[in-house]
Amino acid sequence: MKNELNFIVAVVLTLIILTCYPMLMQKFFPDQFPDKSAQTTQQPDTQNVTQKTSETVPPIAKQAEVKSAIYSKQKSYTLKSDKFLVTVNAPQADISRIELNDILDPASKQPTTIMEAEKNSPGIFADFGLTDSAKLENSSIVDAVGVFNYKLGNGLSVTKTIMLSDKTYQIKGIYQIINPTDKDISLEYRMIAATGVPEANRIASRFRDVVAIFKKGNFKKNFSSLRKTEEKSGEVEMAGFKLKYFSLVMVPFGAADKFIVDPAGDSRKTTAGIEISRVVVPAGGKLEQKYVLYAGPNDFDEMKALGVGVEQIRGTGFFAGFSDLLLFMLRSLNGIFRNYGLAVIALALIVNLFLYPLTLKSMRSMKEMQVLQPKVEALKAKYGNDTQKLNKEIVELYRSHNVNYADGCLPILLQMPVFFTLYGVLMRAIELRGAQFLWIKDLASPDAFIVLSSNFPFIGNKINLLPLLMMAVSVVQQKMMTKGQPANDQQKAMAMVMPLVLGVIFYNFPSGLVLYFLTNTIFSFGVQMRLKKVGNA
Repeated sequence: MKNELNFIVAVVLTLIILTCYPMLMQKFFPDQFPDKSAQTTQQPDTQNVTQKTSETVPPIAKQAEVKSAIYSKQKSYTLKSDKFLVTVNAPQADISRIELNDILDPASKQPTTIMEAEKNSPGIFADFGLTDSAKLENSSIVDAVGVFNYKLGNGLSVTKTIMLSDKTYQIKGIYQIINPTDKDISLEYRMIAATGVPEANRIASRFRDVVAIFKKGNFKKNFSSLRKTEEKSGEVEMAGFKLKYFSLVMVPFGAADKFIVDPAGDSRKTTAGIEISRVVVPAGGKLEQKYVLYAGPNDFDEMKALGVGVEQIRGTGFFAGFSDLLLFMLRSLNGIFRNYGLAVIALALIVNLFLYPLTLKSMRSMKEMQVLQPKVEALKAKYGNDTQKLNKEIVELYRSHNVNYADGCLPILLQMPVFFTLYGVLMRAIELRGAQFLWIKDLASPDAFIVLSSNFPFIGNKINLLPLLMMAVSVVQQKMMTKGQPANDQQKAMAMVMPLVLGVIFYNFPSGLVLYFLTNTIFSFGVQMRLKKVGNA
């Protein structure tokens, strides 16, 4: 009974560890996946997160409801550049749709749509407290530039320009504010920095975060953890969304002093915004407010090309650098093999060769412990009721045979950071999106070896071959390595259940990730067989 209970506990713990990977990453490797929203410092104005209390400017979601009648009558314009196809709406000159011309959707082979606001809902660059109640006097659309001229009730004139880049994933929003009166005029307004992201599947939703970087402190939350509208005061350097493959991040060039995130019920309606409340337009003068929106892939080089520091949202520290190194290796290998499937296999072999000394040390230790297992069982039978004595005798047994229990565990623990980093890289690598290999049409999706006519529980309408192959290799590996060795019922059951557990977990993972771990499993099997052959020689 005790053995059965231990077995059940082991299986449950394994499932928890493998399925709760993102939480483990955020807890043990915060440098790579920063989440400092809960931090407290001596700067209360930049660290306090509270529910919305603004009375001067209504919450963004409430404003959207009030403006629904206006938005239902708006006109739409199309801006085009080499990088973008963007829909801009009048009267507010807000962006309701962004398509990336040079990144095709794997399924449709059409430009990728990375944001699309709900009908009658405000989009990116929609502001509240400035041009939302102003009269649109005229507008001009020429290729990649849209210019909108407004007249405000307080006498101000505003020219709002939306400008697309041809070379980078950059969209500029520029406000030219002219004050012809003889008095200084103070302004306070809010602006939507990101919204309209499409729904995602269960796995991709783990990588959908609201992010904001302040001069002092950061904010990060997964979409699924948002429960209410939240605000954070402080000097905002950038704010928006970081998704699995793409990001929508706005960088203000001026005094943005508050960040607002509103879940609004679902991810498509979720908004991230900034508040500008320290703007003064001098009497008889003018003021320019500039904003840069990054709307593109989570690629370090592409982000850095803007020169505004937006690459910070990818994370900093050792593990972020290690991720970039692995991604660089993956790209370089693709340059050699001209196929990302082969590049993934080659990367798996290189990493395994690099870790080979640790792997070999761990396997040798486990083999030595396996040889001593009959003697351990004999000690259990002799001292089963005296745990303290039993542990002492087992330690002495290992010591007398120069076996260190830590030699089997420590190498595995040292490999865990590499495992976690590779998991993150292969789950997020946009390079695998749409990449083909053998029967696989998209290495960023399950391999779909056979497409069925009907849906079935768990597997849906596709049979994914790679995870099944990984299960089969694991089963053969377990049988070959335990052949001729004494094993109790618990060990035999574990040897059969663990491959099944791994297969279930990996079944709907991206095929590029499964391909890596299938290669890893085969390599590990080869090392074990070689070690066993040498031991029997």
